[in-house]
Amino acid sequence: MSEAWQDRLITALGGDDGGGNLDWQERIIAKLVELSGDPDPNVASPRLDWVDRVVSLLGGDVENPENLNWQERIIQAAGGAASANLNWQDRMVLAFEGVSFGPTIALSALTIPEDAEEDEVIGTASISGSYTGTPEWSLSGDDTDKVQINSSTGVYSVAGALDFETQPELNVVFEVTGVDPVVPNKPAAISVTDVEDEGFAPTDISNCAVWLDFSDTATITDAGAGAVSAVTNKANGSNNATQGTGGARPTTGIRTINSLNALDFDAGDSLNLATNIARGSGYTVFAVGEFDAVNIFQILFGGSTGSFGFRVDNVARPQILRTGQATILTYTSPTVSAATPTILAARTVSSSNQIYLNGGSPATNTTDPAYSADAGQIGSGVNGGIGEVIVYTGVLNASDMNLVGEYLEAKWGVSWATVS
Repeated sequence: MSEAWQDRLITALGGDDGGGNLDWQERIIAKLVELSGDPDPNVASPRLDWVDRVVSLLGGDVENPENLNWQERIIQAAGGAASANLNWQDRMVLAFEGVSFGPTIALSALTIPEDAEEDEVIGTASISGSYTGTPEWSLSGDDTDKVQINSSTGVYSVAGALDFETQPELNVVFEVTGVDPVVPNKPAAISVTDVEDEGFAPTDISNCAVWLDFSDTATITDAGAGAVSAVTNKANGSNNATQGTGGARPTTGIRTINSLNALDFDAGDSLNLATNIARGSGYTVFAVGEFDAVNIFQILFGGSTGSFGFRVDNVARPQILRTGQATILTYTSPTVSAATPTILAARTVSSSNQIYLNGGSPATNTTDPAYSADAGQIGSGVNGGIGEVIVYTGVLNASDMNLVGEYLEAKWGVSWATVS
């Protein structure tokens, strides 16, 4: 099939025939705007029809004093001639092939992500066409506080902080002097692209020693039939949690909390860190749990005799304990409800202990827990699901507690009351 005459016109101007979402008239106008460096006449005079806009861009007379039809007006404006041997379509194509404009400004790129830093390159301005002299570049317009240009090289870059939400477009005018012939200025709109906010992560707070995120199935090693043999510790990529005994492995893929994957523990399962977490600076622990039963002892994070332990006791009360030796602190009311997702948190260090049930006001005391061993076991005795376990060495302040609590709230659909 022969090429449509409209596409031949655009090809004659050096354009492609893809067309995008524009009709052929608008494609011709867009190409003439590009070649001439002039704005679309419709911007200044919205009443002009497409023929007047094309004639104006070609330097013709939009008043049409000779009362020509639209085809002859465009051919004449493009410098075409009459011919007895060619139809008007071929004459118009030939006229367009002869259209010549002076040098214009070309821009290599017109987009930049909103997280681009100051001095990050957006693109390079250059002169398209023949000229003599040494270009000297400058910018004018509304947003020269956001965009800058190297006067010698034409490289334009970020000059100030960008924000897609408040300013998705930067408007500047590229100008070049020092050359002959004079090159027309080029207005440009640089698009600022949105960058998805990654949001808070537990590792944004220092001293995150354990981050087991069971919703992230890429971190879980399934030894077969959902039996979990290992979970990558996202706090550091090492010191991972494992379970070498087949009958003691929790199960993945069979339960969810807030539509996110959670591990299922059957009261005989647990995971063990490769290296226990040192007790010297104390601990701050967060866990998201959904217990099938609340009449048994269930340890969310703990260890061997003498270590820190954080559990729900056999009457549904969260507790801090010195494992196998003494209960240090009990959260008495309200208690944990079965089959109800809950955020449990604890802070403990010498002479200071707090337990939180979905944030808010804690149970607290000043008993010295006197731990004599380090902790590194997750889920011992738990009958139910665990979605996430986060452990920090040291005691987090209230602000950091709320950052973690609000992160877990948004993710797991459990309300967190602000800690003060």
